[in-house]
Amino acid sequence: MKPIIKKIQSNIYLIRELDYIESCNCYLIIGTKKCLLIDFGIGLDNIFNFIFPLIKNKELIKVLTHFHFDHFGGTKYFDNILANKIKIKDIGIKYLNEKDFYSNEHYLKAIGNLEIDFNKFIHVKDKETINLGDYIFEIIYTPGHDSSSISLFEKKNKMLFSGDLIYDGEIYHDLKDSNIKDYILSLQKILSLEPKIIYGGHNMAMSSSTIIKKVIQSIQKLNKHK
Repeated sequence: MKPIIKKIQSNIYLIRELDYIESCNCYLIIGTKKCLLIDFGIGLDNIFNFIFPLIKNKELIKVLTHFHFDHFGGTKYFDNILANKIKIKDIGIKYLNEKDFYSNEHYLKAIGNLEIDFNKFIHVKDKETINLGDYIFEIIYTPGHDSSSISLFEKKNKMLFSGDLIYDGEIYHDLKDSNIKDYILSLQKILSLEPKIIYGGHNMAMSSSTIIKKVIQSIQKLNKHK
C-alpha cells in the first residue's frame, strides 16, 4: 500500500506508511520559499515520489528528529539530511517486530534499511533556524528518549514537532541512549515554550490543554525512575 498523505493544517501534511503498524509520523511543511520534510519512516517506499507533486519546484530541506529505525529507515532515498549527528549506541532495534508488518516481504525490506550511512547527514546545531519563507523553525536539542533527539519549534504559530520526545502515547526511556535526567530537562524546556499544538512522532497531535497534562504526567513518571 502506498503511504497515506493527509492534510492536517494549511500547507502541513502528515505522512504514514500503511504497511507497518507502528509507523512513525512524517511531516511535510510547504513554505512560500522552501519545503521541509521531518522524518522518513522505516523506508518501505520512497516517500519523495509521493510528496513531489506538493513540493513542485521548491527546495526541500530534510530533517531527522532522532536515530531510531522507524524514523531513519527511509533516509536511504535521500541525501543532505539535517540531524544531530552523534555517535549512536542504540537504534531501538528491540522494538522491531515481524508481527507489526503486513507481510514478511515488508519486514525483510525494513531489516535491509537498518544500516546508517552517516555520510548522508549534515550536523545541525542547537538553536539553528530553518527559514521556509512564511515559517521559521528553530532546532531544539531535546535529548532523553535518545541522545540524538531534536525538536523543531515554529514560534509564530506556536507549533512543535517533537519526534519521540513527547506524543499522545507512552514515552520510552529504557533504551541504551535514554537518559531520564536529560528527558526531564527536555520536557521542561518544551513546556516553557508554551506550544499551542504538538505534532509528535506517533499517534495524534496534542492541543495546549492536553500538552500541559501529558508533559506533567511524563515528568512525574520519569521522576519516579530516577
